[in-house]
Amino acid sequence: MDFSKLVEELWKKFFSKVDEKTKGDIIKWFSPKCVIIGTGAHEFYTGLDNFLCAFANEMTERNDIEFNLKNIWCEQMQFDSKTCLVYGKIYVLGESEDKSVLINMDGRFTLIFHMVEGHWEIIHIHYSIPNQEQGDGEYYPKTLLKKVQELQSINDEMRALAQKDGLTGLDNFRTFSNQWEHRSKYGWFFVLDLDHFKQINDTYGHLAGNEVLLYMGKVFRSVIRENDLLCRMGGDEFLIFCSEMKNKSDATEFAQRLINEVRKAGESNLYWTTVSVGAAEVTSGMSIDEALENADKSLYVVKKTKRGGFFAI
Repeated sequence: MDFSKLVEELWKKFFSKVDEKTKGDIIKWFSPKCVIIGTGAHEFYTGLDNFLCAFANEMTERNDIEFNLKNIWCEQMQFDSKTCLVYGKIYVLGESEDKSVLINMDGRFTLIFHMVEGHWEIIHIHYSIPNQEQGDGEYYPKTLLKKVQELQSINDEMRALAQKDGLTGLDNFRTFSNQWEHRSKYGWFFVLDLDHFKQINDTYGHLAGNEVLLYMGKVFRSVIRENDLLCRMGGDEFLIFCSEMKNKSDATEFAQRLINEVRKAGESNLYWTTVSVGAAEVTSGMSIDEALENADKSLYVVKKTKRGGFFAI
């Protein structure tokens, strides 16, 4: 018997507009005890009655979807006089009248025919649609995991971008503020402002100015202690908070080290500038706004007297 031809006809009928006659032409080949397994987690039917119930639901769900069996290939393998296996591939397209539903199924199947009391019956069907996340050569789908990892990586990058200054890679003010809330509320707060920075942009261009900001951030990072907070406030202004710094003498020594390192870095740079530093002591209960305001007052004094210097209150 040509089971391959029979299977082709059964698939064509299954994907046609199934009426009662077509339905009867299909199920007459099924054994009452047939086992049918599909791709979906729910598609595991033991017995014809279970399948017919699901089949009726599927016909209802199809509604106005028009299926088009584009291609089918199958082969048969005779095991003995009473058992034959048919296996193959099937490609089906479909769409609803309003184009809101599109179907694209590239499936694989196996059917087992068995002779029962002189009549051939289908005792088993397995139809599956390959996981679209499964890449070529994969024995199980890893692609989805890769996509999740890629999205996680993108999420991490976006989180980092939200926390960092895009030019210097230093923390931005928002991150600085959040970290401030978890630090000891005493120490010294520093505001650093680059002197005559606008002249660098006007004389050498904004790319040169960006290079100065980037390198300046590296100099500041090399001076601060491990637990100090550093951020680019914006423009040519940077902030540092040294928690638990004991007194004004320590703050002065720290600020002078910053100023000296900046000057030293300028010896090997074509375009460079100095830095003015204002500082204020942070006491218990002081908010970041108060600390910033006090340090700004100190910086104002430096700007009005001697740029490239330091003042603390």
